[in-house]
Amino acid sequence: MAEKAIIAGLGLALALLVPPWPGGLVAIAVSIGIALFATRVNPLEYARVLAVPVGFLAVSGIAIAVNVTRGPSGLGLTVTHGSLVAARDVTVRAIGATSAVLLLALTTPVPQLVRALRNAGVPREIVEIMVLVYRFSFALEGAARATVRAQTARLGFASRASAQRSVGLFAATLFSKAMDRAARLDLALASRGGTERLDTLRAAPAVQLSRVALFTIVYGAAAALASVGLPRP
Repeated sequence: MAEKAIIAGLGLALALLVPPWPGGLVAIAVSIGIALFATRVNPLEYARVLAVPVGFLAVSGIAIAVNVTRGPSGLGLTVTHGSLVAARDVTVRAIGATSAVLLLALTTPVPQLVRALRNAGVPREIVEIMVLVYRFSFALEGAARATVRAQTARLGFASRASAQRSVGLFAATLFSKAMDRAARLDLALASRGGTERLDTLRAAPAVQLSRVALFTIVYGAAAALASVGLPRP
């Protein structure tokens, strides 16, 4: 966990400290390259996870680029060179920081994150809620899979009309089934004496200083390239 946090922190520092253009592109490329080639994250899974925050950031970039002005004829929308540059810089820097954080999120199991939060002094109630939400998400997914499987076995998606009816029933029953599974999970935890806190595995792999040094050199070279080695507009 410490090793991954250091590497992700280096990527975050690179994304925030180098010039956003074109240095931000270097930060994005380095973080994505480490995730795909060094840690061997599945490219399709990485793209699917990264697409969600990138979509939000793209919409935010449009909001920054477009200015609302008041003129003789009323309100209007204008786009200036300065607003485009600001939108580009903010979006690229934010995507770079997001890709660095995803490097930690996609390579660190939840038990290690929980242990790190506890060691950092995060209140126990917050950590417990995070663990319960994490486990409840699996209960929700299991209920959804079981419902879709049952509807498919009953030819619930054989036609458009039956598919619409199945989707409506799915939406109506999913939450109740998920709550039922969550209640069973709570009962199982209580029957095992889980009244104080949810313990997780405490495997702590040793920090490999050679790997940390290697990634530090990579990020340092990328920072030098982004700062002085690339032409600026």
